[in-house]
Amino acid sequence: MRIFTIVFLFFGIFASAQTIDDFVFDVDVTNSYRFRITSNASITIDWGDGMTNSYGSPNDIQVTHTYPTAGMYTVVVTGPLETINFYQNNSVIITQWG
Repeated sequence: MRIFTIVFLFFGIFASAQTIDDFVFDVDVTNSYRFRITSNASITIDWGDGMTNSYGSPNDIQVTHTYPTAGMYTVVVTGPLETINFYQNNSVIITQWG
């Protein structure tokens, strides 16, 4: 039973790991954060606080997320983006272009 648990945990962590194709940025928020995305394919956003959202294709939408506490969060966007527009209300540091 222990071997199964260890293998399951390893593959669970591996399956959710960030890849070199992901667009990744850090954002300093006080409560909520929003940005606009355009894509011709499905995308998933990992908000950095344990929450994720998936969006079908095609899409040109403003996405919004409310964080439980203020602080710095790493957001990972998985899937091909055509455009991403940040609003000027929060500090953003792009850490990976994907």
